[in-house]
Amino acid sequence: MEPRVWEYVDRTGQSWWMIQDSLADEPFRSLSINDVRILLEQQYLASPDDV
Repeated sequence: MEPRVWEYVDRTGQSWWMIQDSLADEPFRSLSINDVRILLEQQYLASPDDV
């Protein structure tokens, strides 16, 4: 299953990025899209030798 990535804005106006995937019980939440990219690269683009 591919991860689902979305952005939401909380009631204070702060933007958050969320990732939900089958590998995690809880969604990953970050203020930084760069953190989201890093997580996705580490989890989904790693070569089999890196795991």
